[in-house]
Amino acid sequence: MLRTPALAMAILVLCSLAMPAAATSERKVEESDGIWWENRYATLEVRYTLTRPDYDDPLNNFKLLNPDWVDGTIVFELYEFRAPRHTENFIKLAERGFYDGTIFHRIIDDFVCQGGDPDANDPLNDGSGETVDLEPHPELTHVDGAVGMARSVDPDSAESQFYICDGPQHQLDHAERQNRTPPENGYTVFGVVVEGLNHVREMAQVWTDTDANNTAPLPASLRGTHDRPVYEVSLKRVSISDKVAMERGGSSEDGNIVEDRPFLVLLILIAIPAGLYLAHRKGLIKVTRRTEN
Repeated sequence: MLRTPALAMAILVLCSLAMPAAATSERKVEESDGIWWENRYATLEVRYTLTRPDYDDPLNNFKLLNPDWVDGTIVFELYEFRAPRHTENFIKLAERGFYDGTIFHRIIDDFVCQGGDPDANDPLNDGSGETVDLEPHPELTHVDGAVGMARSVDPDSAESQFYICDGPQHQLDHAERQNRTPPENGYTVFGVVVEGLNHVREMAQVWTDTDANNTAPLPASLRGTHDRPVYEVSLKRVSISDKVAMERGGSSEDGNIVEDRPFLVLLILIAIPAGLYLAHRKGLIKVTRRTEN
């Protein structure tokens, strides 16, 4: 016979067993013709050094020391369904090898690491030549590790240059800038780092250009005036993962549920105690009540 405390405990245990059904993957998926498509991922192979140059030179020209190079991998998720034009543009460029062998030419600690310039030594060749219109989304903001698209003053001038945020940079959000007087346009976020954020941190700390001729460090008040790394931060290769398809309600390879089903959880939580109550009413479960002596 099942006592009342035991009945309550059984309900709690069964409810707790049902709760994992509420767990959903952080990966974003979209349905198309009954198939759930998982966002793709970009893998960036980078090379950089934290070695600082030696400025002890009587001619006031720095000497480059032998740097200790670091090879790392940064992976970021592409928000294909929230920023379709920007992700399509990035994927197209990456798959044709546009980014391979380029550099991160603009780095500011606690701000961004920016790359994607096909020739950082040519000011007239700053992009791919094909522009993408501004594509803000209220759910995509400049969180730590966010990946956004660089542009000129024209909000629809993004081409190939992108940046990775070193720390949250919500001053770049479109919604925040629209609240300014007068309103301004923000920048498009189209991805977020999911692996290798430690490399973003280190890249953001590399020794950058000092004065215009690389001769002396700038004072803190002028930090970021010349933000090109002294030792090149290389973007050796960019690869894009395959698009993963799964049937509706299926699971991804790592076992995470990819479909949000809160209604199912609610149904289970209602059905369990209701079923136990009906079973008790039909005499399948007997409850023994204690009496005071």
